[in-house]
Amino acid sequence: MALEKVDGIDWLAQEQANEDVIAAAVAANSVVSVIATDAEAITGTSTTLALTPANLQAVLKADALIISTAALGTVRLIHGAITASHAAIASGTIAGVRGLVTLSGVISAGGAYLYGAQGKLIVTGTMNHADSRLCALIAQVDTTGATLTAGQLSGLWVDLAGIAGAGGGQYNAIRVTAAAGIKPNALMYFQGDASFMLDMMAPSGGAQSFVVAAGTGAGSAGAATGVAAQVIKVQLASGTTYYIPLFAANT
Repeated sequence: MALEKVDGIDWLAQEQANEDVIAAAVAANSVVSVIATDAEAITGTSTTLALTPANLQAVLKADALIISTAALGTVRLIHGAITASHAAIASGTIAGVRGLVTLSGVISAGGAYLYGAQGKLIVTGTMNHADSRLCALIAQVDTTGATLTAGQLSGLWVDLAGIAGAGGGQYNAIRVTAAAGIKPNALMYFQGDASFMLDMMAPSGGAQSFVVAAGTGAGSAGAATGVAAQVIKVQLASGTTYYIPLFAANT
């Protein structure tokens, strides 16, 4: 005969109570208890089915998301949103979206492209309005209502870590390229006020090899007699063109 009570505990009743708790939890979360098929995820006919990473990949491959209305509103195929609200945040890392690619093999032939994240804009239509703003990637910071007293705040942060870069000038913090037939207004465009145009600091424990003293010999910037030099054109908001001299020597 099975024992219903041991040490004064009604184990049958306890087991039934556990089952009731589990059943209630399942019922309360039943809206996400059924996994969608790829077809159901693509059609979006039900909002009560859970999606797996494989489902999401299928949706992204199949959904062309063609928008034909004139008033676009705000459309985002993927929207990651997180709010950090604690009054005393001490540490941690928060990201709305993260892309990670790890190369553990060997790239030994041409044609390989690895991206942690990619933004790409293809224009096959007509851009014909002065207020149009199109870009492949945008980084925005909104500090409305913020209190900024200490810390490092950036619209875009490029961080390099690890071993020294490859030779031949192929390791660059920022690379801007344009095809031979493309001649934009500028390779870099600045609009805004700042204390400095460039603020260059040496890394902790490192040096700034690109900062050198001007030479005084012939053809150098410090030559007392003045020398011929090439220049780089820059333009300010006034429309005036200014020239940054480049000297062929620094002796």
